[in-house]
Amino acid sequence: MIMTHKNILGMDLEVWEHKSCLVQVGVGDNYATIYFIESKEQGKGHAQELLKEMKEHYEYIGKTFGSYVALTPGIKHLIQKLGIKEYK
Repeated sequence: MIMTHKNILGMDLEVWEHKSCLVQVGVGDNYATIYFIESKEQGKGHAQELLKEMKEHYEYIGKTFGSYVALTPGIKHLIQKLGIKEYK
């Protein structure tokens, strides 16, 4: 898994990549929030592996890991399955 930093439209984001999956996360003092997720090979478990690793990482360093409303049923299922907080 690879994590880099990018500034997108003035927002500093951490960008995580694993195989066909890419996730952009906004990180603050006590939170890490998923802003974008894309998996080019759906159904292969890449997003699940990446989200699990990210959740463990951010919780280990003391941040609340969450996501805004999931746009697809598949991502919504993963967020619920992994116990990631969904902001509504």
